[in-house]
Amino acid sequence: MMRMYHGTSAANAQSIMENGFDVNAPRTRDPGDFGFGMYFTTDRDRAERHGEAVLEVVVDDEMIEGLQSAYFGGLKYEPCDVTGYRPCGTKIEPKTQFQKVFHALAFRNDGRMMTCAGFQSLEDKTNASKMIQRVCLAMGVVGIWSVNESEIVLFTSSVIMGKPKLVTNAE
Repeated sequence: MMRMYHGTSAANAQSIMENGFDVNAPRTRDPGDFGFGMYFTTDRDRAERHGEAVLEVVVDDEMIEGLQSAYFGGLKYEPCDVTGYRPCGTKIEPKTQFQKVFHALAFRNDGRMMTCAGFQSLEDKTNASKMIQRVCLAMGVVGIWSVNESEIVLFTSSVIMGKPKLVTNAE
């Protein structure tokens, strides 16, 4: 079991507490780097930076795959004043079967992550994110835990044990 936090608006938090999480909720800006799903963190402070309300959940983590970093398979790109984007960090090759599948789904041939902001249209990023979700679920993987980023995406709410608990509300 793993305790996780989700930062959101007060209105969304109320809806989630009443109706549960909706994995298919529409995305208006970011479909998710690690796949289309519900995003959580193990770091409550981080969740507080992502919304005025923070929900706490307990998750059965048995079928969640861990990655040291979801950006492992290519270079992580960051904004650069001159060229727009430039690679940073060290390229780490995928080793496990799951890492290889994730790498094939998430990265273009030039090493850029297909779901990251700034590289593609929202529609293209959403399609890539949904493909990651579908393939992971077909493999029996219900979520991805990016250990270095303390970020977790769940592709189904079935692994959430009980109801979400409101732990922070700025109102």
